[in-house]
Amino acid sequence: MEHTDQLVQARNTVFAHAIKGELSDKYFRKLWNEIENSVLYLSQITSTDLERTRSILELREKSLEESMCLEIQCLALRQTKGDETVIEEIREKAQQTVESVEALIDVKLEEIQSQITILETKIKDIVGKALSEYSYAARNIIENTRMEIEEHDEDETYVKTSAVTAATDLLRTKNLLILIGKAGIGKS
Repeated sequence: MEHTDQLVQARNTVFAHAIKGELSDKYFRKLWNEIENSVLYLSQITSTDLERTRSILELREKSLEESMCLEIQCLALRQTKGDETVIEEIREKAQQTVESVEALIDVKLEEIQSQITILETKIKDIVGKALSEYSYAARNIIENTRMEIEEHDEDETYVKTSAVTAATDLLRTKNLLILIGKAGIGKS
């Protein structure tokens, strides 16, 4: 199992998942020896060790032909092209995801804006109703106060002073009058 793992590891590191398309001489020799040992060990199990030894020696001594170099280059280019295709697909999917998220955000923002508009309307209604109720109460107080003043005007025991006139004018123009004083001094 160890030898099979070494072969798989060598294949993945040097070819399938290689970061660079080159090896140092030292690393190449080390890798060659590991692969050779693994292949020979596994070929002993299948009784093909003599054939494998011969093949390894031929590979070691034989120089690569031009057609073989071209074939290897084509394989490398196909692998690179495949990687570029995968990268392009990833870019496209990422762009689609971004567009989808942007669309969802727009929908949610519209929903939020709609809810804000509804809340604004409800708040205006509530405030309007409260102001209306306040206005009604304030009008009642003012009307009651006027009636009280008119009643005192008709009463011959009541003397209309300049302070009463000023207070009445303030009440009429400002709709608010606050009288402060000790008990029994005639605030009523």
